[in-house]
Amino acid sequence: MNRILTALLIFLFSLALPGTLEAQDFFDAGMVTGDFNFEPGKVHYVSFKISNISDQPQRIVPEVQYPDGIKPAVPLLPLQIAPGESRVVIVSLSIPSSLTAGKYPLPIVFKSESGQVKSFGPEITVKEREGLTLELLESPEFVMGGDKINAVYLLKNTGNNRRRILLEAYNCDLTSTFVTLDPGESVSIQASAETSKYIEKASSHGFSVRAVLSEATAVRSYQNVRVFPLKEAEADLWFRYPVTLSARYLSRGREGNYSDGYQLEAFGKGFLDTEKKHEIEFLARGPNNYELSFLGLYDEYYVSYKNERFNTFWGSKSYMFTPLTESARYGMGTENIYISKGGNRLGFLYVQPRFFRDINHEMAGFADIAVVGKNRIETFLIAKQFRDMDDYAMIGSVTTHLFPFRGTTAELEYSYGSYLDVPDHAFRAQLQSQFKFLSLSGNYFYAGKDYPGYYNQTSFYNGNLNVRLSKALSVSVSAREDFSNAALDTLYYSAPWSRMLQSSINYRISQGLEFRTFYMSYERKDRMPVKQFDYSTQSLNAWLNHNISKFSYQLWGELGKTENALVANADERVQDSYRGSLTLGYRPTYQFYMRAFTSYSNVNTFISSSQRNWLWGFSASGKLARNLSTSMQVQNSYAIEEYYRNRNLFQFSLDYRFLKKHRLSLNSFYTLFQNQTEEPDYSASLTYAVEIGIPLKKTGEAGTVSGVLTGQDGTPLEGKLVFLSGRSAVTGESGNFEFRNVAPGRYFVTIDRSRLGMNEILNIPSPVHIEVLAEEETRLHLGLVDAARVSGRFTIKENGTAILPGDAKAPQTGNIVVDLKSELESHRMISKPDGTFEFPQLRPGMWTLQIYANTIDQRYRTDNEYLQFELTQGEQKELVIDLVPRVKNIIFRNVQVNSSPAKESAITLRSPDAGKEEIQKEPEGIWYSVQIASARGKVNMVTFPGEIREEIFERYIDGRYKYFTGRFSDVKDARRYRDQVRRRIPGAFTVAFRGNAPIPLSEAIR
Repeated sequence: MNRILTALLIFLFSLALPGTLEAQDFFDAGMVTGDFNFEPGKVHYVSFKISNISDQPQRIVPEVQYPDGIKPAVPLLPLQIAPGESRVVIVSLSIPSSLTAGKYPLPIVFKSESGQVKSFGPEITVKEREGLTLELLESPEFVMGGDKINAVYLLKNTGNNRRRILLEAYNCDLTSTFVTLDPGESVSIQASAETSKYIEKASSHGFSVRAVLSEATAVRSYQNVRVFPLKEAEADLWFRYPVTLSARYLSRGREGNYSDGYQLEAFGKGFLDTEKKHEIEFLARGPNNYELSFLGLYDEYYVSYKNERFNTFWGSKSYMFTPLTESARYGMGTENIYISKGGNRLGFLYVQPRFFRDINHEMAGFADIAVVGKNRIETFLIAKQFRDMDDYAMIGSVTTHLFPFRGTTAELEYSYGSYLDVPDHAFRAQLQSQFKFLSLSGNYFYAGKDYPGYYNQTSFYNGNLNVRLSKALSVSVSAREDFSNAALDTLYYSAPWSRMLQSSINYRISQGLEFRTFYMSYERKDRMPVKQFDYSTQSLNAWLNHNISKFSYQLWGELGKTENALVANADERVQDSYRGSLTLGYRPTYQFYMRAFTSYSNVNTFISSSQRNWLWGFSASGKLARNLSTSMQVQNSYAIEEYYRNRNLFQFSLDYRFLKKHRLSLNSFYTLFQNQTEEPDYSASLTYAVEIGIPLKKTGEAGTVSGVLTGQDGTPLEGKLVFLSGRSAVTGESGNFEFRNVAPGRYFVTIDRSRLGMNEILNIPSPVHIEVLAEEETRLHLGLVDAARVSGRFTIKENGTAILPGDAKAPQTGNIVVDLKSELESHRMISKPDGTFEFPQLRPGMWTLQIYANTIDQRYRTDNEYLQFELTQGEQKELVIDLVPRVKNIIFRNVQVNSSPAKESAITLRSPDAGKEEIQKEPEGIWYSVQIASARGKVNMVTFPGEIREEIFERYIDGRYKYFTGRFSDVKDARRYRDQVRRRIPGAFTVAFRGNAPIPLSEAIR
């Protein structure tokens, strides 16, 4: 029995033994890395500590399942770990810059020969990176007037997410408003702009394209194109004073009755001398037709003269005193100001008001004096006589203009006045402050009961405080109370009295999208004896504004309670009130704009039985043709509070320019005049204006431009059209052409290509720049040559050894930017989707082809970013440029780190060229050279000009191979040599070294 029991126990123990051995741990593994948020375009590392906890050496094999698009920067090798020792294993991750942002699993397994397995499943996060590039690829250097400017841009998404990009144009039109690009994807953008065929002298047309990804990421490209006139104005050798003469016909219709009239006007403003030191302005307009038509003006006559030290004005205008004493009085008078060298001013003014009958006349003397820095003190002494009174009101005023600290200005005015021996005073304060996160502005006025100035017995204010909490969020508070008892001219009706308090939160959601919500408490009262409205409202408002390239819309809503003081029954005075509006805008081209709006409310007509008011309107403006512009506005009605001003229910205008300096303008209005709520008037006007110049001084004698045009074999060419900045001439039998009576200045000479052979071009870049001198002949010899052509293609050349970052999608050879430059010209092109490109119409000579590496598929590179060659007449040059995979040359020394106390080792990274060649020992101290090239790969020396090839040396700096020529101890010598090198390599520039290390040139010069 005992034997059987013993045998059974031995058998059971033998069965249990393998299971016990299999469950035994031979090594331990733990993750060291804690942060798994990785930047794209970099190499990152995940570290583990592996410990041998057995009494036998262990061989550990790491296995990593890399996510698609991520590759190892260095391969993982098996570990041999002695008993009791620990090692650090580093898993390298090469994350492409275009890898889509997001989370990626990273399964990692460590296996021992004994069969033990340790598994880890960290999740890495690839951060989002925004990036855009916008490069101008193609744009004409010049066009003739009336031609369309066509430009091509290359837009590239250099970020790592698929993004929708907004395109905005200034002074041009785009074929698209939005584009959506994958990471690394690029697209060409077409822009166009119209030019006028009526220009009379060469000018520049500026335009720009802006690409917006987000508020923080936006790029803009600017461009200017010269526009030459088709026919230039005759040379004017006189200095002239500009004058505009106009005649206006006016008509008005009201309730079937029509009246008409006319006005004549002469206006001139300009200098009397070529040095522009003496300026005269004048206006003569009459008769008075202000009462006849909305479009009519009152008669006005004045003349003014200005120079550096003295200004004088005689005639009709609004004469300004100070905001407290006399804000502005229109009338007949004079103003004279003397200005010292230090900027101090002394002056005198006199006026007989035209539209304020209570004042007979008033006069003032004033002084404006600088005190400390920008701070100034201004004083006024005013005497005014009221109509039918012999006594004068006397007013004194002192104003200080202060700049207490940066970003802040303040004005303080105190005024004291007396009339009929009754004195009183007034005070005004104004403050404006702008800081980084806060802005503050405000005004306060006070005038006493017997103060004889512009205001009396009133105090009013306005103020605004804005605090920017972030780039997108701000809060603001504003308050305002209107004036009362102002001595207004009878020309104006007073706006309703109002008082308002508002607090708002402003949030910029994205580029072009803004939201604001605000609480507002306001009161409005009619100033007329018989009040049309008198109410107060407390409301909550929301406002949204969104601009989407050519489209825009604006929404506004108000909800609150309104108390109507004109309602007799106190129980019915308070009502729920609301208001809503929608505005739509559309700009089909940069020269045309349309707008439509509608609003609905129940808070504006307070004396009618219905409190609801529906408003709608439409407006449009723009150019119908190059010399014809128009505008139109239609609106069904207006809010009752606006009856103090003229309101247009319909407006239409046309403006037509012809014969250089002539203009016709047609205007028509359907208008509710001030203080009217019904029975609008119809007004129309037709204006003719012409610009003339009164000759004052002859500025110089004319010059002559002449020349000859020859063919490729030197024979004269007859019947060819030559342009001189808009003027044209046809070559004669001997190829000669001539332009007489040319005013001195810079000009551009071009040849009409329509009369040349298909492959013929000028032997020098066009347009040809010349300088014409007075009484001298400028002679040109223009020759035609047979144009050369360069075409090429990019091809993918796999070498089978590279570890390629990124996904496995097919490599792209399209949209690669290439520049072709000579000493005088530069052309830019992008490769087509099949990788081909072409430069036609090239002049013979030395050319350098530059390939923009940042536009190549990031997984590939080219060995040479610069190619140099010489073209002969008619040569057809074919180029084949190989794109080879990028190879990671990162070298690790002892990537297995022993973390045991007894043994230490380290990781060593080496540059690609470390140990390959010994860097030449350079002179100690600072020295200078000329850099001629920079590339990611080595450049073949045969691409450089032979005369400097022996002087070229190479350095590996900041991950690029850079090439230099010459060594100089003096920067002037280096710059002289640079100028010589630029004749063959246009982009060469001066650099500085200290020993073997490059340093900034500015630091070396210091």
